Amino acid sequence: MKKYFVLLLLLLFIPLCLNTLQAQERIRIMSLNMDQGQDNTLDSICRFINKFSPDVVGIQEMDMYPKRDYAPHEHGVNFIAEMMYFTSLYGIFGKAFRVPAGWDYGNAVLSANSFIKTENVPLPRFGYETRSIIIATFDFKGYRICFASTHLSFDNQAIREAQIKYIAELMDKQDADIKFVCGDFNSPENGFVLDLMPGWQDALPAHKKTFSAYPQNYKRTKLDYILYKSVIPLKVIDHQIECDGSISDHCACFVEIEIPDIKIIR
Repeated sequence: MKKYFVLLLLLLFIPLCLNTLQAQERIRIMSLNMDQGQDNTLDSICRFINKFSPDVVGIQEMDMYPKRDYAPHEHGVNFIAEMMYFTSLYGIFGKAFRVPAGWDYGNAVLSANSFIKTENVPLPRFGYETRSIIIATFDFKGYRICFASTHLSFDNQAIREAQIKYIAELMDKQDADIKFVCGDFNSPENGFVLDLMPGWQDALPAHKKTFSAYPQNYKRTKLDYILYKSVIPLKVIDHQIECDGSISDHCACFVEIEIPDIKIIR
């Protein structure tokens, strides 16, 4: 009788364990400063992105309908429309500023999930070049995700400090279970970014360099981040930093993050 009781307990317990083990979702995130797309065609850049099969991508230094003399093949091209086509992802572009020669320049988000809402917000600049952050909110397998892509000022540390603090305040106001901010923070100062964003974590190792400045200075410093803040515990299970001078002077940053299903674990 006792062994039948134990067997019954096992039959009841094993499915519960399997459900708990299976109740792990994974989100694949990528960040890429595309260097205005000048180093290669959008088709090639998107094929490079597609290698990682991302669920969401933050892009910086994107042009819209440019007329750069050194990239004539891009003249008049709608970058976000082309990249949506080549990646089969939803896309949104956020203007940072108007280039004097007559086109827009800014950030973008590509996502496998359609957007619930989007917002493009200018950052503090103190008279220097305008920078912005584009924020996209979407549902991902039962979770509300707020994902942002940004490119901070290159001018000086004081401006970056003000921009990072502003981003932290802005993101704290977003209604989401999990929040991500990725992009080119132009901040090689060790610990500078996270010190100004309490409660946030970097999914990329602090010692891994992300800026190549082309092969002669391969992986010179860390400028790019994939930050996260969540009401539930997340686990980074994979990261890749891949530099390809034919794509950009920045490395592509990729992470895969495991999201537990708290409802089942509890």
